[in-house]
Amino acid sequence: MIVKALTQDGGGKVTNGVYLHGELEQINGYDLVEFEPPKADGVYGCFVHIKDETYVAKLFYWKAKIDEKLTMNRGLIVSVDNKDDVKYAQEKFKKRAYWI
Repeated sequence: MIVKALTQDGGGKVTNGVYLHGELEQINGYDLVEFEPPKADGVYGCFVHIKDETYVAKLFYWKAKIDEKLTMNRGLIVSVDNKDDVKYAQEKFKKRAYWI
């Protein structure tokens, strides 16, 4: 899966509810991304394009329950090399957290 990191200048279609986190967000200076999200909850390997570099990452993706009938897509994309970022994303994924 290929993920395009977006900038404040625009230039893409935002994937709602999914964000760069931690080290990758700091490198990009912004947390929004563009990609075709998966159909099912899970942890997926991906590559994130930021400027002229490509980073190996993990996407933690889930549907968070808002109420009895409504769910919202949620996800965090983190560098596989940053243990703290991976741990944070794992905790949010495990809880199927709405607030990330």
